[in-house]
Amino acid sequence: MSEEDKKRGLYKKYDVSRTDGQDKGEGKHRGCRLFILDYTDDPFARPALAEYALAAQAEYPVLANELLDTLRGMGYEHKYRGRKVIGFEIAKVIIVDLWPILWPINNHERARFLCGHSLSNEMKKLQKELVLAIQDHDPIFRDTVLTGMAAVGIQFFYRHKSSADALADVQDRMVKLMERQGPRAFISSHEILGVLVEEVSELSHAVKEHDCASEPVQIECMDIALGAIFSLCCSRLGGLEW
Repeated sequence: MSEEDKKRGLYKKYDVSRTDGQDKGEGKHRGCRLFILDYTDDPFARPALAEYALAAQAEYPVLANELLDTLRGMGYEHKYRGRKVIGFEIAKVIIVDLWPILWPINNHERARFLCGHSLSNEMKKLQKELVLAIQDHDPIFRDTVLTGMAAVGIQFFYRHKSSADALADVQDRMVKLMERQGPRAFISSHEILGVLVEEVSELSHAVKEHDCASEPVQIECMDIALGAIFSLCCSRLGGLEW
């Protein structure tokens, strides 16, 4: 930006027209005022565009995440009130990278949690280990426990599906979760713990009230898996202060 630009504020710099012609004649965008962002060269444009993407996230999730992924591809990592932002494609890549660990290696592993009570007990045990990991400020142990929670949830939920179908479904469910809740990363391990403690409690309640093959138990099981995977995404992108 030149010294002259710093002094004169808003002024006409571009002539812009819409490709659909809606800015001409009686088109609904006739007379609309536009502000152009050069996010290639203008360093102030990138955070402004990222904030626009976050504001549009709920109503236009595909557009929002494509904008955020574009900015990330340019080396710009946006933070929303101190939080990193995770794009759909980044989350999908991390899930693929984790999949060899998450997917059970044989049918014996897949059969471990056919009983809802054994599933609930395993999740409670992992929750206690997560508490210890966070108390000890041990990020490696924390992420190992999160991987375990995700794996248990996936082993239970997809015990009758192939690896490829399960992987595609997990990616789809993660995108839908991020569309509902937004792509803003967890900011600390304690926030992760708060979310997963609540999910494990809801699973325990569902197991007491319903058959293990029922939809409520299945949903709570997958909620834990997705919460753990999203937490691992936050960790891998360096978004956790602690």
